[in-house]
Amino acid sequence: MRALGLLGVAARAEGIRLKREAGGRVRQATLLAVAALFAFAAVTFGHIAAWIWLERHTDAVQATLLLAVADLVLMAVLLAVALRSKADPLAEQARALRQQSLAAITEPATLMDGLKGLPWQKPAMRFGGLILARMMRSRANR
Repeated sequence: MRALGLLGVAARAEGIRLKREAGGRVRQATLLAVAALFAFAAVTFGHIAAWIWLERHTDAVQATLLLAVADLVLMAVLLAVALRSKADPLAEQARALRQQSLAAITEPATLMDGLKGLPWQKPAMRFGGLILARMMRSRANR
């Protein structure tokens, strides 16, 4: 039965796609957490050193404002790196394979291949098969 084989291919392709995307998200979250820890430590020590240096050259308010601006710049850079997402080529291929398999299942020839094992001697059964094929074709065209 070709239809069941195509459904199996679609299910396996979807499984591969979901695994790859989930793995990418876990990897991204781990890297974000590690980056946040290092950023926190670096910013803390950097703030202490910068504030001491700036306070020697300016007053405390100006030193604090300069550090706040530097924090905003650092935050923008980290967010830009964290939110950059690359499409996984294997996940995209699995998605395309799933869509092709599901589209092929709804073709009338594929439906009829899957229904060949059923008894088609009675005209009412043939008519029902034609209606089913028509319904599936109209659903696929939506």
